[in-house]
Amino acid sequence: MKLKSKILAVILSSAILPLLVIGAVTVNSMFGIKEISLDSSDLLGKIAARDSKEALLASIKAEMTTLVQNRARLVDARLGEIENQTQMVANVAAHIYAHPNRYAPNPVGYLNPQDQNTLTPFIRTAPGVDINTPAIKSEIALAGNIQDVLRQFAVTGSEVTASYLGLEIGLSIVVGSGATTATARNFDPRTRNWYIIAARKGALSWSDLFEDIDGRGLSISCAAPVYAPDGRLVGVAGSGAVLSEIEDIITSTTIGDTGYAFLLSSAGEIIASLNSDDFTYAENGSKIRKNYLQSDDETLRLLAGQMTAKASGVQQMTLYGRDVHIAYAPLGVIDWSIGLVVPTEEIIEPVANMERGILALQEQASARITDSIRLTLTAFFIVLIAAAIIAAALAILFAYGITRPITALNKAVIRIADGDLDTEIAVNTRDEIAQLGHSVNKMARDIKNYIRNLAQVSAEKERIGAELEIAAHIQASMLPSIFPPYPERKEIDLYGMMCPAKEVGGDFYDFFFIDGNTLAVVAADVSGKGVPAALFMVIAKTLIKNNAQSGKSPAEVFAAVNNTLCWNNQAGMFVTAFMAYLDLKTGGLTYVNAGHNPPFRSREGVYEYMAVKPGFVLGGIEGLKYTEGSAALGKGDILFLYTDGLTEAANRGHAMFGKDRVLDALNSCQSQDVKNLVSQVESAVEAFAGGAEQYDDMTMLALIFKGPF
Repeated sequence: MKLKSKILAVILSSAILPLLVIGAVTVNSMFGIKEISLDSSDLLGKIAARDSKEALLASIKAEMTTLVQNRARLVDARLGEIENQTQMVANVAAHIYAHPNRYAPNPVGYLNPQDQNTLTPFIRTAPGVDINTPAIKSEIALAGNIQDVLRQFAVTGSEVTASYLGLEIGLSIVVGSGATTATARNFDPRTRNWYIIAARKGALSWSDLFEDIDGRGLSISCAAPVYAPDGRLVGVAGSGAVLSEIEDIITSTTIGDTGYAFLLSSAGEIIASLNSDDFTYAENGSKIRKNYLQSDDETLRLLAGQMTAKASGVQQMTLYGRDVHIAYAPLGVIDWSIGLVVPTEEIIEPVANMERGILALQEQASARITDSIRLTLTAFFIVLIAAAIIAAALAILFAYGITRPITALNKAVIRIADGDLDTEIAVNTRDEIAQLGHSVNKMARDIKNYIRNLAQVSAEKERIGAELEIAAHIQASMLPSIFPPYPERKEIDLYGMMCPAKEVGGDFYDFFFIDGNTLAVVAADVSGKGVPAALFMVIAKTLIKNNAQSGKSPAEVFAAVNNTLCWNNQAGMFVTAFMAYLDLKTGGLTYVNAGHNPPFRSREGVYEYMAVKPGFVLGGIEGLKYTEGSAALGKGDILFLYTDGLTEAANRGHAMFGKDRVLDALNSCQSQDVKNLVSQVESAVEAFAGGAEQYDDMTMLALIFKGPF
């Protein structure tokens, strides 16, 4: 029975006289309800603002921690590439000195003016070193065999500005863009910080920060010692990197409206920052980086002490007169640390806005309640004049019946407002008040579930999204992406692409030089898709390249990689792969296949399948031996490698693209441009798929042999 019906029934069934008492009780109750409602609303607003502020701070801290850790991993990845390249140069140099009879003399001279700002190898000598002395001349001719390796890393390293080999005899062999002739005969590598540190430690090391000798800006070097077979130090291999790209990573990292990141060295010196307060300027206009460890501000010194001690965390502090939150995390490759600064007032601004909104709503609610009371009183006194005597008797019953459930409801609401979301309201009047009680009960349960679920879902979603985005960037950076990769090698041209089906994939391609005249090409497909396949792909790619560049034949490489992948392979993953060594002097091709799709080869512009034995996959059975095959590429012949994501690409009708369509697409392309060839095949697959979702990773690698030069 509705509340309105109850009121009408009571009034019509009794005299008007009780209305006098009912009026007094009702007026008093209404004003009490008004006060209770406003007090409850104010209490709920304060609780909501407090809880929102705490939840917002926790969310921002988690977001800052995730962001600063991701940036640290990104910078580590960049520096790790430089470490790998530097160690490779040192290994090759050690091999040259260990086996001098295997290398023909390959002399190198001073830098000519016309070769400045190119990747032409050259030497720099310490004062008093005469390169025409027979002993020095002989060592230059031997050490000069490192030129191609230095040039390769100067080309492929995105951050590397120069690769070099400093020798104990007082000279350096250098390959680097932007080099000049100014220091050709006045550069002693043995006095350089990178040389001294690596020689002293006897292991891969990083130098202190320095200004690049050729004027390219703030730089750092990674260096590794090179020893002769008798243990004698013959030199130090190094890679110089200008920090502009790492500075860009830091200065492009922002959060909110004014949040920014900064990079701190192990000595407490600011390396990169968007905050102008982190720098001062000398009279000549040069920028001077502040050192937090030497700051007059004790708070800055304590912060720098934690960051240089490789600690991580989030803390609130006063920085340059502003209350801020700072998240920081160390790098793993070098003893630096990244910080992320967000003003506290910017973090809690949404809570302040919410408090102002709640206050405005409270004022509106108070005005509406006052108006309602005024209208009710007016109507009541009009009725009271006509029916005061009849309504008096029934007023008490009416007031009691209406206020009891409201009071119970109000008490329960106050407990809920105090944070007791487990409170259950029991109102059995079977009218709108009972419905309101049920609604409040449901609201309390929904708020409780919503708060719990929202925190879990938001945190998990942000974490997974950020990790997958970083993983995709890292995987893309591991594959060769600069084309043409070897512009100085006229015998060949290559182009490759990998399109993952998910954020990250398990396909990969690679190419690299085994020696000055032998090029290795690889195409492979890891079982499965997504993050597990991507991780297994990184392991397989690294193992294949490392084993190949250690001087093993293709069959020996696959045998070694297979055994390594079988160790502790509890997930049961495997890799199909095809690898070939191309002799650039003869066009001879030596290849090995591990369960992979046979490649296509063009002869006089016509493509055909290569008759390749399948072999067994890598990572399946330990101890397998792999059989090599051989072929020959003529001038203008093209070798086309791919994964099954190409042949198994499906359209909306679930039909597959297939090998025959691949062959038709290849033969329909008359261009000798390998990039155009790969693009045309990709376009053919897209046209066939007709917008259907990509099911598997798709990889292509095309190599054209232009003949020996």
